[in-house]
Amino acid sequence: MRIPLKFGLFLLALCCSSCCKPASTPVLDYSAFHAERFKTLTDPHGYLSTVASESLPDNADTSLGTASDSSIVLPDGPARLLTVHRAGNVLTVFKAAPEVIFMGKPIPEGGVIIKDWQKWQTLAAGSLRIQVYSRADSYDQPRIRILDPQSPQLKSFKGSQWYAPAAQWRIEAKWVPLPKGQKYTETTSLGGTFSRDKPGYAEFSAGGKSFRLTPIGIEEGKLFFIFLDETRKVDTDRGGRFLLAPLPSNGAEKPGTVVLDFNEATNPFCEYSPFTDCPRAMAENILPFAIQAGEKRYEDQ
Repeated sequence: MRIPLKFGLFLLALCCSSCCKPASTPVLDYSAFHAERFKTLTDPHGYLSTVASESLPDNADTSLGTASDSSIVLPDGPARLLTVHRAGNVLTVFKAAPEVIFMGKPIPEGGVIIKDWQKWQTLAAGSLRIQVYSRADSYDQPRIRILDPQSPQLKSFKGSQWYAPAAQWRIEAKWVPLPKGQKYTETTSLGGTFSRDKPGYAEFSAGGKSFRLTPIGIEEGKLFFIFLDETRKVDTDRGGRFLLAPLPSNGAEKPGTVVLDFNEATNPFCEYSPFTDCPRAMAENILPFAIQAGEKRYEDQ
């Protein structure tokens, strides 16, 4: 069938427009990612709502309340909200005010025993949420934190600022698995230290040179990287930026490829709250060049 000349010219003009981009050209639209990030940061019981965070000493009581002799002094509420006793990896919550709820029920007079607090079992007291947690699935250094929707950090949050999306910082890297048993020591912003497994590393090129990034593990079904680059001296977090990447093409235990999209690099939550414990970038993840992509330092906004 012969196509009329005018119609043929119309098709040519259409395919020269932005509607006919090559399939290999990434669509640099991160609006949905930014919106999800904002939703996470403004969660009424998210990291920005943290108003207190303290370690839980072993074989000791930790009390919460407005009384001045409480282990954690709260700005309002009863003199004694509750007391937690830790014995290894077992917690007992007792002396709880009537408004304290656990698993939908008030705390009984004799207290309640929590044997596996790593499953993020949460206590509620009105609008407050109380959690016990520890990084790296370790029972050695548990902490208790209080989440308050009226926290100053959450109420004053202005939103994030981002670098303009850049195709050059969406990189397909080589994934190199490591033999099981290789470890590194993770340090955190509140002084914690944990031993972690090294699953492997991503190898990529920048400026004609080869570099590596090692994830600290797998979270939310993705590789979790913490890295530093030269932008930390100007407008990104000084302790390490977070990057979640899809699992490697052949899984984490086999050689393959992995996409590192630095446009999705984010601040650690301790950038927004002094009560949040964040892992820091390991020395081998400090890159000697600037990656002008992702979320900018919040304190400068």
